[in-house]
Amino acid sequence: MTLSKRVILTPRIFAALASPERIRVLRALEERNMTGTEVAAKLALSKSTAFKELSRLEEAELVARIEGNRKWVYYRLTEIARRILHPEDVVMTFAAEAEGSSGPADLRDLANALERGPQGTP
Repeated sequence: MTLSKRVILTPRIFAALASPERIRVLRALEERNMTGTEVAAKLALSKSTAFKELSRLEEAELVARIEGNRKWVYYRLTEIARRILHPEDVVMTFAAEAEGSSGPADLRDLANALERGPQGTP
């Protein structure tokens, strides 16, 4: 088996993935492209919360806006987000020394959080 896909996990991506709400938004966008209002309705979030979470995901380059000759702005998953959601055959590289990161402690915190699971339990 050849691992041909690669994702560099930056502190910005870790921060975006630290929120269960943002993970839910990514999973919703996995089904189809949606407007912020559609995301809010699907996940029972306020519109302001949905747009805040979409903005944070966009900053981390996990979602992208689809703008054009439409009245509404749609959001879609980026290839990076798709690879993170489906890590089969993906090489993930940790970039601990980027953008104000405190270094390896960030990776230890992430590893501990992943071990605890989504509800803080192993």
